[in-house]
Amino acid sequence: MKTFALSNYIKHKIVKASVGLIAINMLSKVFGYGEKLLLAKYFGTGAQVDVYTAVLTLVLSFYYFFREVVEPSVLRVYLEKEKENKGEHWEVFNYGIRIIVSTTFVATLLIYIFPEKIIKLFASGFRGEQFVLATDLLRKMIVSCIFLSFSTLTSIILNARKYFVFPALGDLIFKLVIIVGLISIDPNQGILGIAIAVIIASLLKLVTHLILLFNKVHFKKLNITKATKHQILGLSLPLLAGVVFSQLSGILDNNFASNLQEGAIASISYAKKVIELPIVVLPYVLSIVIFPYFSELSLNGEVEKLRAFLGKMLYFLILLFLPLTLYFFCNGFNIIELIFKRGAFNAQSVLLTYKPFLIYTLGLLFFAIETVVVVYYFSLGDTKTPVIVGIVCVCINIVLTWLFIKYIGYLGIPLAYVIQKVIKNLWLLILKRNDLKVLTSYFQNKLFVFLVSITMYLILVLGLKKSVETVMPNIHGTILNLTTLSTSFIIPYFVYIFILWKYKALNQFKI
Repeated sequence: MKTFALSNYIKHKIVKASVGLIAINMLSKVFGYGEKLLLAKYFGTGAQVDVYTAVLTLVLSFYYFFREVVEPSVLRVYLEKEKENKGEHWEVFNYGIRIIVSTTFVATLLIYIFPEKIIKLFASGFRGEQFVLATDLLRKMIVSCIFLSFSTLTSIILNARKYFVFPALGDLIFKLVIIVGLISIDPNQGILGIAIAVIIASLLKLVTHLILLFNKVHFKKLNITKATKHQILGLSLPLLAGVVFSQLSGILDNNFASNLQEGAIASISYAKKVIELPIVVLPYVLSIVIFPYFSELSLNGEVEKLRAFLGKMLYFLILLFLPLTLYFFCNGFNIIELIFKRGAFNAQSVLLTYKPFLIYTLGLLFFAIETVVVVYYFSLGDTKTPVIVGIVCVCINIVLTWLFIKYIGYLGIPLAYVIQKVIKNLWLLILKRNDLKVLTSYFQNKLFVFLVSITMYLILVLGLKKSVETVMPNIHGTILNLTTLSTSFIIPYFVYIFILWKYKALNQFKI
């Protein structure tokens, strides 16, 4: 099948923006790992990390809630109004500000007054000192929800205007300030000292965005039509239920874990942080950059070009993340030990974290493609389908978690999560199977080449790992892990890419 070429303009813009964002996100992710490394060093997988993780999840749930509702609804309306060139797109922006700030202010006030009830509801396993610490930390950190929620809208508008760097810089500053806060606190005095750092980090993140948008904010009467309001609400309302369920899933996971062994929340959090690295570095960056382009192609009625664009992105992610999944699965213990084993994070903590990490690796490919598949639906103006599928899958996740933890303890949480992500992505792809003809044509034409290359990759990873351990039997720790991980990554990936290139399985990326 003949593929469609993207315009040189779009190609140039996407590549340029992606490279810059990947660099900033890499640095941001390094700071994110710095946070986890400091937590691991000072507190290991102890009770204080369980509390910090549970409370931070509650706080960040506001951010993710508004991001997932506002992005697909406001972005499309904003772009439509900007295209009409009547100035109403900035009224859409201010309309979003007023809704978000008023909503989060009320929610923040209620949580500040009743933190005990929130902790009892979402971390029911906390008792005694853990419960007191959780309520104190929540009350201190909750004000950051207002700044974080506001920053979802500013981030989306900047992305819509192709200013991709400033939202990424905001995230970078957020992580950096938390790192500074963790370095500054006295570990002997506990985790409470980090609360002020989270508040400052949230405020500075928003301020970074407002550097370019401050002059667009106003407090006058809005000059926005009822039709535009109804359009925003019409796109937002189907998302509300889905996002509530989505955020509820993560919070309930912590609630389940709080009733299990000490360190369950912490170890799952550490494992998930590692598995998120490649997702944040590339697929997440791609989803940010391509969403406005997806939306523009959709609004312009360029259906075939849009489908070809989707096919290329998915093909790229599959070629990249399937071997990475195998690499992580084969080297999981070495990865966790190398990253975290120091200070209070002992051999028991390594084992406690390695097990959920191994399970998360099974879903790595699906975590990657979800970012692109969902924004494709949103770019078509279809917010209902991903929401309905998401709600069903979250219900599956909750039921499976409840069943699994009875038999395999805390490992039931990552296993249920992976299963529901696999179901969700396959479901969404099947519903759009007619839009995936470009993708299927790629694999039909080069299936044998792909199978040979991935098989050779796996053989090399296992063989080199075994060879390093045989040649260096008396060497342990950092040197062994670094040698094993680097050797079994560089050589197999080079051979894998070489085979794909040699037999022209990479020609589709000549866009």
